[in-house]
Amino acid sequence: MKKIISVILSAAMLSSMFCMNVSAAEEESYKYKLGSLIEVCYGFYSQWGNPIVYLHSSDVLVAVSDVYQDPKSTELDYKNALNNLKKDLMYSPCVFKDYAESVYELAIKEQNYNDWYPEEDWADFQNKLSTLKTVLDQYGSSTDSEVTLAFNSMLGTYNKMTNAHTLKGDVNGDGTVNVADATLIQKYLVGLENLTGAQKMLANAENYENPTVTEATMIQKYSVGIIDELPNYGHFLVDEGLDFIDENIVYERTLNFNICPRKYDRKVIDNEFKHQNYQLILGYYSWCNENGYAP
Repeated sequence: MKKIISVILSAAMLSSMFCMNVSAAEEESYKYKLGSLIEVCYGFYSQWGNPIVYLHSSDVLVAVSDVYQDPKSTELDYKNALNNLKKDLMYSPCVFKDYAESVYELAIKEQNYNDWYPEEDWADFQNKLSTLKTVLDQYGSSTDSEVTLAFNSMLGTYNKMTNAHTLKGDVNGDGTVNVADATLIQKYLVGLENLTGAQKMLANAENYENPTVTEATMIQKYSVGIIDELPNYGHFLVDEGLDFIDENIVYERTLNFNICPRKYDRKVIDNEFKHQNYQLILGYYSWCNENGYAP
């Protein structure tokens, strides 16, 4: 999470540095906003590399950069270019088919142990998984955009379902953090109980898909007052505090490691995943939010 925050803050700082070099009059123009977002995008690529799962369309970035640099461009040209780039960033990135397949194989292993998830939410998740499977099976006649849409829809549903309850340490969902939660983790570790993905997140392990005896011990200490608080690893999307970005974008573009592999095994790009795609536009959105502009 520290790396995620670093990336987000760096992108925002990059945008802010760019913004300070323009006049007050220019700050209100679409040309300025377009330039700000272009700076964020190119800065992201040069410093951190292209996001691994989502392939941003470089053609769009080049095209809008040409508009920005063309002295004949009008304010309407800048506005249209800005809208095209925002749309591409938020709605058009492509998810690799083989990565979507890997996520699907993990996602179908999720079980609704002890009816932890509400029946309606669980049914919606199963329907979204079924749709993703159909699109993947028909790949060739289906398109990359259809795979991406099905993947994002499934991921958004899963994130909403697992983020519905966010009291760290409350693994049994009774509304309190006590020794019973630690005991439940211990039973899970020896195979006497099963945990849903949401419960694993609530166990508050740094790698939240793999709770250990360490988390059980931390919860025990917290429940009897030996420690004042549990560590905050930012597992839940509410921890991001992104109230100025559409909630659905955040849910659909944030990898959940219960079902999303942390490693991508393509030889050309073998790196760890962190949050994806929505951070590309954070610098621009942050600047709009801080200066009172509608994105």
